[in-house]
Amino acid sequence: MNISTKFYEADFRSETPKAAYLKACEFVAKHVLSGNSKVEVDKVTWQVKRTDDRSVHNLPTFQLTLFYVYDEEVVNEQNCKVCKEAHHSYFINENFNCNRCNKSAYRLRMEEKIGIGADYFNKLLGDELNKF
Repeated sequence: MNISTKFYEADFRSETPKAAYLKACEFVAKHVLSGNSKVEVDKVTWQVKRTDDRSVHNLPTFQLTLFYVYDEEVVNEQNCKVCKEAHHSYFINENFNCNRCNKSAYRLRMEEKIGIGADYFNKLLGDELNKF
């Protein structure tokens, strides 16, 4: 399961919605996807959405948001390793009861909720996904 957090946000405006959207896409292509980019493309994801904020410039606006993505499995493995080391240091027996781990219960609930959401959107898109 991946966890993401927002680290950048910018508005792109132009005379037409298409031009504003393409400005946002150009920014991603130049600063995230290109070979000259300093970021690791597999650790960054983005969202481009149209906003209704025309109060400042009265132009079509698209908001670009960049997210850093981290694999939660790495954190989970480190957490289990630390827990087992601490258990071994403080208790004589080496039997671990991972069923009592709060992290595992939290993770199961998150996976369940994410699975429900993914199924819902998969059904909404249905045949559209099968075309590709």
